[in-house]
Amino acid sequence: MGRIAKLFHRGSLAFKRRYVARGLILIYHRVAEDPVDPWRLCVSPDNFARHMEILRKKGFKTVHVSALADAVRARNLPRKSVAVSFDDGYRDNLDAARPILEKYDTPAAHFATAGYIGSDAPFWWDVLDGIFLRTTQLPEKLDINLAGNRHHWTLGRDAVLKKKKASDWKPLGPPHTRRHEIHDALWHLLVAALPEERDGIVKQLMDWAELAPATWAQSRPMSEDELRKLGGNGLVEIGAHSLTHPALSALPPELQAHELSASKARLESILGTKVRGCSYPQGRSSIDVQRRAREAGYDFACGSVASAVGSRSNLFHLPRVSVRDWSEERFAGLLDHYIAA
Repeated sequence: MGRIAKLFHRGSLAFKRRYVARGLILIYHRVAEDPVDPWRLCVSPDNFARHMEILRKKGFKTVHVSALADAVRARNLPRKSVAVSFDDGYRDNLDAARPILEKYDTPAAHFATAGYIGSDAPFWWDVLDGIFLRTTQLPEKLDINLAGNRHHWTLGRDAVLKKKKASDWKPLGPPHTRRHEIHDALWHLLVAALPEERDGIVKQLMDWAELAPATWAQSRPMSEDELRKLGGNGLVEIGAHSLTHPALSALPPELQAHELSASKARLESILGTKVRGCSYPQGRSSIDVQRRAREAGYDFACGSVASAVGSRSNLFHLPRVSVRDWSEERFAGLLDHYIAA
């Protein structure tokens, strides 16, 4: 690309950010502080409050995800519209996030993993983190049978947890220890497993490590009453995030349909109101998954492709941008990157 072409390209991007109607959907997961947070799901309460304050100071129009979807459908997307969303169903969304949303009068969508709501079971990815990244002593050998295949690992000296900073390692990257290697191998197996098989493996792992569900009390899913409180008075809209948090596109068609329809039905039974939208676990979908979301009765669905929302965005694969535990400056930079202030 020549110099003139580059300048034109940059100018075109700047023009689109400032003058073309564009919206943005932000993804959060937890509002909490946790020294062991390998997936970077936690945003501290202080930083989350700063993020909400920046949205107000910079004049962004905060709206529900459903309102943004309706504007896309009507081809009438207001400039500088930002929707806040949460995935999964963590209890701290009620205890820590909601008071901050109330303080700044910021609407939000919470996409809950319906099968975990009201259960004692910790989220399956938190089980892996708790066992391999927190537990001081583990047995030296692990045998797992999944879908008729035997998987065997030996931890050796890494059966004892090494005292390193939790932030030194990220999942699915180069492993620092045998624990990291086994963590990632199991994650790859479980993310694509059938829900019943995955639940069986998670129970095997908890028994192997001699850990009870109470181990994950600080990162537990919400109860039914807590979900109702979160969705009270209309500030937070509740949507679905599947029934059991699988990679939907890896499931057989009938299970894709079940995950989408059963999660909607369960949440509507808990809340007594219609659930309009959903988000796909890990952001994974396909044309077939999107069609089945529509057939399940959703009005819109969200993925996790990092992009702004435009007037012609796919209503069943709306883009969203993940937010981490960022400073004011970095969060403001993200906003400016996608929709100029």
